[in-house]
Amino acid sequence: MNKKIAFSIISILIGIIISLFILEVSLRIFFDFSNTACGIMQKDPDLGVRFKPNLDLKMKTQEFNMHLKTNSLSFKDREYGEKTSDEFRILALGDSFTEGAVEELNQTYVKILENLLNNNSIKRNYSVVNMGVSGYGSNQERIILEKYGLQMKPDAVIMFFYLNDPESDYSQLNGPDTTVDKDDCVVSIESINTSKLSLAGFENFLLKHSKTYYFVKVISPNFPIVKNTLYPLRN
Repeated sequence: MNKKIAFSIISILIGIIISLFILEVSLRIFFDFSNTACGIMQKDPDLGVRFKPNLDLKMKTQEFNMHLKTNSLSFKDREYGEKTSDEFRILALGDSFTEGAVEELNQTYVKILENLLNNNSIKRNYSVVNMGVSGYGSNQERIILEKYGLQMKPDAVIMFFYLNDPESDYSQLNGPDTTVDKDDCVVSIESINTSKLSLAGFENFLLKHSKTYYFVKVISPNFPIVKNTLYPLRN
């Protein structure tokens, strides 16, 4: 009886390993998605991570296609010079909703607002500056305002708030919780400071090297059937 149980367990484990191997190979061959947490961010002592300046690249994932073009301040927007006398300047702070996972900058709500204001104005020239960064919470947005925003002499500030902002702020009570590792990928500071054999270290390894794990962890939660069931429950 013990031999039969052991044989059944071993057979199940072998079946799982073979299935995962087939899934991994299939995802690498048939699905074209990349880990957008690699190659585009740099370390920041106050924010944890921020975009690299002067990026100009096309990004394609299972969720979206995006033209990521950053300015010298590392934000997804054009360059801004000295504020003119007839200019009304608005800063837009927020996360991915503000940054905009869209193909071109003019498709973001920030630039749609800018165009609407200018199309209905005769005397004023409106600039709506995009300082949104995916994954940022309210505390990081405050830091951006203080370090980069105020020097642009804004007349108004828009702050986009989302339900997961308190989660982000709570996780960073003692400082940033993310950084960039030697492979130029965004990882948790916990995974850097612990062994690769730890849970955080092992998950970091899987996210970077396993398409299957990345698919389950990052891509599949964005499928409509998952969004329509789990997201409302969480919110």
